[in-house]
Amino acid sequence: TDASVGRGDSFSLFADHVKRGCAWVTVKNVKEGDRYVVRVAAKGERANFEIGYHGGAVECVDSFRPRGEFRRPGADGWREGYAYVIVPKGADNFCIYLGVDSNETIWYDDVAVYADDLQERK
Repeated sequence: TDASVGRGDSFSLFADHVKRGCAWVTVKNVKEGDRYVVRVAAKGERANFEIGYHGGAVECVDSFRPRGEFRRPGADGWREGYAYVIVPKGADNFCIYLGVDSNETIWYDDVAVYADDLQERK
């Protein structure tokens, strides 16, 4: 963690000149058909994230891994990225993989998961 850089504060997760790797956040107790919006803030040109689905301790290999899409950076250099999650059959949790695949410094902050219950309201 970095106690000197953050989005709106002075704290973030960072990777400094790591060739390849990831950190992750797990969202547990989900069920098939649940829908979520994932938001991630990042600083660094090569920042990326994707979603992985798991059933128990096993990855649901028949499911694709949606990648988050980042907006352009704001004046502070931070970008917001979003992914839409629909939990597939067999999954009871999903992971947000915060990727590192370059030799630059990348910061991640403000990872958030929002339940999309709009379908249920109709």
